[in-house]
This record gives sequence, C-alpha cells and structure tokens, in this order.
Amino acid sequence: MFRNFKLRERIFLGFSGIVYSVGNQIFDTFKQVDRAQQVLVEIDEMVLRTSMMARQLQSLKSLI
Repeated sequence: MFRNFKLRERIFLGFSGIVYSVGNQIFDTFKQVDRAQQVLVEIDEMVLRTSMMARQLQSLKSLI
C-alpha cells in the first residue's frame, strides 16, 4: 500500500507522523509540569499552615 503513494505523499505522511509524535510528547510534558506545579502549591500551603500553627503555639506560650 505504501509503495503506491507518490514521493510527495510519502513525505507528507512521514512529516504528519513526526508532528503527531512530537505533539504528544509536548502534551505529556505539559501534563507532568502541571502535576509538579500542583505539588509545589500544596507544599507551599502546608508550609504556610505549619508556620501559622507555630505562631499560635508561641502566642499561647506567652500567655501561660
């Protein structure tokens, strides 16, 4: 089947396959970056909560 195509059609099919493959790789990379960003936001929120708890404990210690 592939032999029946003209050279121009073969080049186009090959180029289309490469574009599709690279597009999928870029999409996967963006998903990984998004997941990493979500983890960083969650870690930042955890650090903020922990520091707020420490402040509350310090203020309670000063009252005692």
